[in-house]
Amino acid sequence: EYGIQKNDKVILYLGRLSHEKNMEELLSYMPFYMKKHEDAKFVIVGDGPASSHLKNMVKGLSCEKSILFLGEKPYDEVGKYYQLGDVFVSASNSETQGLTFIEAMASGLPVIAKEDKCLNGIMEEGGNGFFFRSQEEFVHALDNVLYSGKEEQYCKNAKETAYRFSTHVFASEILDVYEDVLSRRELQYG
Repeated sequence: EYGIQKNDKVILYLGRLSHEKNMEELLSYMPFYMKKHEDAKFVIVGDGPASSHLKNMVKGLSCEKSILFLGEKPYDEVGKYYQLGDVFVSASNSETQGLTFIEAMASGLPVIAKEDKCLNGIMEEGGNGFFFRSQEEFVHALDNVLYSGKEEQYCKNAKETAYRFSTHVFASEILDVYEDVLSRRELQYG
């Protein structure tokens, strides 16, 4: 589907296409990476105010045919698109919650993200993904995730991380906090 072959390595971005998501940086890295790895595809799912600009940026690149813009998709179909990927990437300058990172990990995708302190509780360097600060680090991280022979371990770690953010675990942790607070209150007033 979408011209993706069974053995292709799919680098996935799923989200809003806007200036703060910094997609220009990722797109600027792709010609170098894809020259080295002809089996790589960069799949972009989403839409937004930067969409036309980004599509124009790709025109004429040596790897243009390996960069696929799939557009915005209904939320109930998002899981299908995560399943296309082998790794989730982001160069966002403005993450606050990292929901797409958790969704990607729940789908078994390791994450490669621009270094951001907001992601420290989600990302585990070398465990469920990698941070990058430069093209060299981005390329090294992709090679690590896609070609190191540790792909299954990264996927397993990503799923385990996502589980920590599941509603079941979150509810259990909140319940523990409430019980702790109430037990202290009983001791204080008991």
